[in-house]
Amino acid sequence: MQASINKGSETMGIILAEIMKTAEMKKFTRVFTGEILDSWAGEKAIRKKAAGFLTNRVENLLSTDETAATGVQSLFKDPEFMKLLTGQIPNVIQGTIGLLETFFREFEKQSPELKIATLTNFANSLATAQTGEIFGSIVGLLKTVQTADKHFLPRLVESMVSNWITKVDFGELKELLETSQDSMIEAVKACNSLIWKYPAKLVILLSFVPFCSNTLLKSLTVILSGFNQAPPDLVADIVLSLIKEINPDDVSDSLNNLFELARKIETGSALVGDPGTPRLAADVSSLLTSVLSGLDETIMIKARLALLKDWDKIKFHLFETLFSEPERLHQHLSYRTARSNSRLQSLNQKLKVIEDLQDQEFDKLLQSMMTDLDKQELSEVVESSARLLERISLAQPDLLAAFSNQIVQQVDLVQLQEMVLNLGTGLEGAIKPLGRAILPRLVMGVCEILKPEEDEFEDQAAEARKALRFLLLGNEGQL
Repeated sequence: MQASINKGSETMGIILAEIMKTAEMKKFTRVFTGEILDSWAGEKAIRKKAAGFLTNRVENLLSTDETAATGVQSLFKDPEFMKLLTGQIPNVIQGTIGLLETFFREFEKQSPELKIATLTNFANSLATAQTGEIFGSIVGLLKTVQTADKHFLPRLVESMVSNWITKVDFGELKELLETSQDSMIEAVKACNSLIWKYPAKLVILLSFVPFCSNTLLKSLTVILSGFNQAPPDLVADIVLSLIKEINPDDVSDSLNNLFELARKIETGSALVGDPGTPRLAADVSSLLTSVLSGLDETIMIKARLALLKDWDKIKFHLFETLFSEPERLHQHLSYRTARSNSRLQSLNQKLKVIEDLQDQEFDKLLQSMMTDLDKQELSEVVESSARLLERISLAQPDLLAAFSNQIVQQVDLVQLQEMVLNLGTGLEGAIKPLGRAILPRLVMGVCEILKPEEDEFEDQAAEARKALRFLLLGNEGQL
């Protein structure tokens, strides 16, 4: 490009002159000039003749060297031109934004039909491969700039968001969302009604779901197989390196803020709610009550029972498959045993930590646990359970006996006796030290409890002592 770099309007003139020389702009000028002349001529014969003459002249003038003209892409590769163009980018952007602002302000006053047609054409024009290429170029541009200046993107986003928040009317945005909800639902209903008019297409559309799922699963299999083909030390090194990249301070800060948010919600709920009734609990309870009141109880129970039956059948087939192969069953039981061992080890470690506490810390911990435990609630649970059992025994005195009898009738008592005898023969010597260590104290405790006392339970205690005396002394105990 043979042009000197000037300032102001001369620079913009040079840029426009160079762009006008490109083949694309010459083609655009020919078409645009013809449209303007045709519109100017209208139905008048003299103007039509003049317009035709001028159109031919422009066609001849611009088409002669159009094939030899430089393309826009080649022009943008010229360093001198790009230096001119980038220097004027701020002015171009400001001018374009001003033009768009004026356009949208006036466009808002147009008829709904024109708005709908314009937006439809605009959406269709965006759905092109060029927009994807532009987006990719912007991403590449931002990546290179961010690499060169890591503070560029934060400054840019802060500036854009700040101006955007300042100028946007969030009240109107909220009103738009509120007023468009019914329209969105109607759009969904329209699409749903339309697709159900073509059941075959609906089936084909739904068939994409398992296809996509299978594709994702196969892709995941391919990815995982690549890791499985690598040596174990390499796989472990990759995973561990990823774990090391996680910043523990960021994780801690995120959790701390999350916990603080939960605490503030609870505190705020207590402040805005009625005394003794936090607002959160009241609102959630009200929501759940409204939801449950709108549910069809019969259908819900039937659905849960159906799912339960299906799940039972699935578990049965899984267990049947599992138990049909001894090796697989052995591995399953080994896994269960290992999981139990892991839980026992975890419990042992927790108890060990408590056991290793100093006496002062242990006393403090024990006192804190006993103090924090809601003794009133615990006593009410015990009393409520006792009253419930008493109510059952009074309402249906034979119910528990019949229930127990049905269970006992189904048990082979002879086989149960043999099992206990066989277990006792093997375990008697093993558990004898344990029994001697525990039972004496238990018996002494029972005797201490059954000693005569002047209270309301003395009659029952006397009956218990009488039964023990008869058990130990036989008929002599009746004396």
